[in-house]
This record gives sequence, structure tokens and C-alpha cells, in this order.
Amino acid sequence: MSEERERKVRFHGRVQFKTIRHVADFTDDEIQEGWYRKKDFMRMSEEVGEIAQLVAQGKETHNGEELSIRGLEHLVEEDVADYRAEKMIASIDAVLDEQDEQRDEDIDDPDVIAQIYTEIVTPLLREAYLVGLRDAKEAQLAAESIPDLV
Repeated sequence: MSEERERKVRFHGRVQFKTIRHVADFTDDEIQEGWYRKKDFMRMSEEVGEIAQLVAQGKETHNGEELSIRGLEHLVEEDVADYRAEKMIASIDAVLDEQDEQRDEDIDDPDVIAQIYTEIVTPLLREAYLVGLRDAKEAQLAAESIPDLV
């Protein structure tokens, strides 16, 4: 029998909300202004690159903000990124090869294709699991830093 943990809900001490109009009530100009422009994407890309570089250098904060590798693994951990890319390319190649072979032999067996794909990408499951554990730990630490309201 598993031991049940006491669960409790906590709320941040400062709650804010803003009423947003329905999109049907927006003007055409307001809708257009809601989209990112190329310069916005370029700026965000530069910022992500800078953050990745700082994290790779071992920095934990920048301009008073805590830095996190979360979501930037592919930029910071080059060996991980290379491994993922290798598996992705290998899986695509294997699936396309099997589809060609099945087409040549007038066979339609999606289960074989799925099996081939699964064999190649299964090693990535452990990596995804470990990233999930790291994310859960960060989320737990963040949640614990929120003061209880009692």
C-alpha cells in the first residue's frame, strides 16, 4: 500500500487578471498588430542565443534574472543536439526506405514501419524522461518558493 502525501493548494499572494475582448471585436489593425514580425523573431533568436551562451559558460543569473537550460538543451548541449539529430535523420531514412520497399513489393504494413521507427527512437525515451525529471524538479523548487496563504 502506498503512502499518500498530504496535498495542498497554494496561491500566489498577488493575483492579477485582465479582461480580453473576443477576437470578433478586434479591428483589422489590432489583429495585424497581434502577430510577430520578422524583426521580433530575429530579436528573440538573438536573446535565446545569448542566454544559451551564458548558461554554457556556467552563469546562473543575468540582469538579476535566474537563467535556466530548460528548452535550450539543443543549443547548450551540442552532443545531445547531435545525437537527437542523428536519431531523427536515421528514423526518417528508415521509414522512407521501408515505405519504398513496401511499395515495390505491393505491401501495406504500417505496423512494420512503426516497429522500425520505434527501434530507432527508443533510446530517446530515456533522455526525454530525464529532461522531464529535471523539469519536475525545477517546477517543484519554483512552487516551494511561493509563500503559503494561510
